[in-house]
Amino acid sequence: MLLTKSDYLLFMQCPKSFWLHKNNPSLLSPGDYQSKVNKQIEAVFFARDLFPTGSAVKYSNDPSQMIAETQRLLALGEKTIYQATFEYDGVYVICDILRHTEHGWHLYTVKSSTRVKDRHLDDLSFQWFVVNENLPLSNSLLIYINNEYVRRGVLDLKQLFTLYDLTSEIIKRRDAVPIRISRMKELINENGVKQDIGPYCKKYGKDDLECRAKDHCWSHIPYYSVFDIARLGKKAFELYNQGIVTLSDIPANYKLTDPQSFQVKAYKENLKVVDTRRIQTFLSTISYPLYFLDFETYLQMVPLYDGDKPYKQIPFQYSIHSLKSKGAVLDHSEFLAIEGSDPRREIAERLVTKIPKGACTIAYNISFEKMVLKNLSDHFPDLAEHLLDIHDNLVDLMLPFQNKWFYLNEMRGSYSLKAVLTALFPNDVSLNYSHLLIKDGSMAMDTFENLHTRTPEERNLLREALLAYCKLDTYAMVKIWEHLMKQ
Repeated sequence: MLLTKSDYLLFMQCPKSFWLHKNNPSLLSPGDYQSKVNKQIEAVFFARDLFPTGSAVKYSNDPSQMIAETQRLLALGEKTIYQATFEYDGVYVICDILRHTEHGWHLYTVKSSTRVKDRHLDDLSFQWFVVNENLPLSNSLLIYINNEYVRRGVLDLKQLFTLYDLTSEIIKRRDAVPIRISRMKELINENGVKQDIGPYCKKYGKDDLECRAKDHCWSHIPYYSVFDIARLGKKAFELYNQGIVTLSDIPANYKLTDPQSFQVKAYKENLKVVDTRRIQTFLSTISYPLYFLDFETYLQMVPLYDGDKPYKQIPFQYSIHSLKSKGAVLDHSEFLAIEGSDPRREIAERLVTKIPKGACTIAYNISFEKMVLKNLSDHFPDLAEHLLDIHDNLVDLMLPFQNKWFYLNEMRGSYSLKAVLTALFPNDVSLNYSHLLIKDGSMAMDTFENLHTRTPEERNLLREALLAYCKLDTYAMVKIWEHLMKQ
């Protein structure tokens, strides 16, 4: 059984995760990685044009075919090879770009991220070890996205990508690689791995990368635990390692911030906080006609349009629930872009016809909606005055919950829309996201980004799912506002 770079990175994050992957993969969650995989493939595709005269090794499920083709290209004197594949001592790698220069062979690894990450160094170290045993390397470089690049006309790949020489860092790490590989081979045949949970379950070094084994390994942690205390971080593991798991077990003299202490107190005493005076003051800032607004966006890694940067958020959808006056019938309007087009002009034009100047517009955590509106106003100066009027008249429905003017223990220290909604309406099926095909913003983003790859039937189904998800977001705001009005 050949070991891969992915195996090595799993092992580096957590040996138990690696063991499960090899011996009991059914215990691993699928992981929300498809969008990242797609962006990675896209980044490699574009980066090849930095070295456009090379030959590609055709991908095969049989590594031996790719290895043989790599050797054939090397024998022919090919100077640039895409997907060059090498094997050594039971492990193999597929290299993004291998290129021969006057200084020797350079190994290039392409990433869709905008900075060097810990796992990139482990990635390159593993590749160096395998490749260098087949072909002497002189340099190892990372190619990643320059998020300061602004597109003006034809895409400038030399500006889009940053090339960073990591050879010195890789050389420092390379001697540890064969030792780890040896341990991986031993581990596969062992009966299991005794390893408790730790910060590595949610991070890879300094990077956020949740382990796919987390659900399995954390199954003994109760629904509401010390890990749910807001911004507790590594201190949660300090408590856990002392045998303190539930909030009721936390000693009274344990040092916490004021918001954390409030959360623990609320749990222990099952508190319900309703600061009527502050809630009413907040509600007095809201007036008819009312417009409840929510956007969905996707991240455009490679800027397709002039004036855009990598990873700019492009709005592709909105939902608006509106009430013209007290007692009026709730109205709903929505927009979902056609995949493969720039939807911003149409969204901007529709917004200024749907939301009149001076109207009170409600959003949940308005920083996101403000960002979208500001970007649209910058992009379309002829609509800027009206768009900025909507921007300036936004009211944040999150404030009463963020400031703990209204708090239920069931919110578990969170003031997110879903946490508040679940706490206020635990038995209302119409407000439950779990029955939806698309359950959160990340799923909506990934779905729209990949909509063009689907069959027409799948596309229609997913478009309906996108509309249902965004509609529920604004309807949820209406119900939360109505609940506050009763206080």
